[in-house]
Amino acid sequence: LLFPNGMYQTLYQTRNWFLGYDNNHLQTILPGFCIAVCYAGTFERKAIAILYSIIAMATILLTQSAAAIVALVVLACSFLFLNKNTGKVVNFRFYACIYYILFFVIVVFRFQEVFGVFIEGLGKNLTFTGRTLIWDSYLAAIAKAPVFGYGVMSSSAKLLTVGTMPYTHNHILEVLFSGGALLAVCWFVFFISIWRICKPYLGNKVIKMLSACCFALMLTMIVESYEGASQFYVPFILLGGYGQSLSD
Repeated sequence: LLFPNGMYQTLYQTRNWFLGYDNNHLQTILPGFCIAVCYAGTFERKAIAILYSIIAMATILLTQSAAAIVALVVLACSFLFLNKNTGKVVNFRFYACIYYILFFVIVVFRFQEVFGVFIEGLGKNLTFTGRTLIWDSYLAAIAKAPVFGYGVMSSSAKLLTVGTMPYTHNHILEVLFSGGALLAVCWFVFFISIWRICKPYLGNKVIKMLSACCFALMLTMIVESYEGASQFYVPFILLGGYGQSLSD
C-alpha cells in the first residue's frame, strides 16, 4: 500500500519489494503456505493457516503478478475438492502430467493461442511479455549441449551465451540449460520419488493440499525459472516428508 510501484529498482526490474521482484514473491509465499498447512494438519492449528492465507492473497493481489494470481486461483479451485473422494484421480501424478503437457504445448509447440482469451485477460500478450523470444534463444543453446548442458553460470555469462536475457523464464529450460538431459532425468526421478511416497495416502487432506501447492508452483514454473532459490524446493520436500511421516 505504501509502495504500489515497488520499493527499489534493479538493472532488469523496477517493481521490487521486500520479497523481491513481483513475479518472485510466490517462491517465498507458497513455501510458507505449505509450512502453515503442515502445521495446521499436524497440530490442528487452522487459524495460523487461515491468517497466513489472507496475508498471502493480499500480497499477491497487491503486486498484481499474473503468474501468482493463476497459482492462487488454482489453489482455490483445488481446495474445493478437499472433502471429496478425488485423490485417486486428482493427485500429484496428475498435476505433474499437466505440468509437462503445458510445457510442450506452450513452450515448445507454442499453442498458447488456445488460451488466448485467458492470457490477455491477465494483461499479457501471446508472447508472454517477450518470453517466447527468450525461450527460442535458450532452446537453440540447449540444442548445442543437450547431454551435459552448460553448468551453473553467472547472469553475465548466460547473457553472453544466449544473447537475449540471463533468465530462462521456464524451469525445465533452466534444468536443461544448466545440466542437460542428465539433470532433467534427476529432476524426473525426484518427481517419481515423491509420487511413490504419497501414493498410499491420496485421500489425506494435507497430502491433497500440499499436492495442490506443488501444482500451483509448477504452473508458475512455465513462465518463471526461480533459479538459485532454495526455498523453491520446500513444497516438494514437505509433500514427500509428510507422506513419509504417515508411513512411519
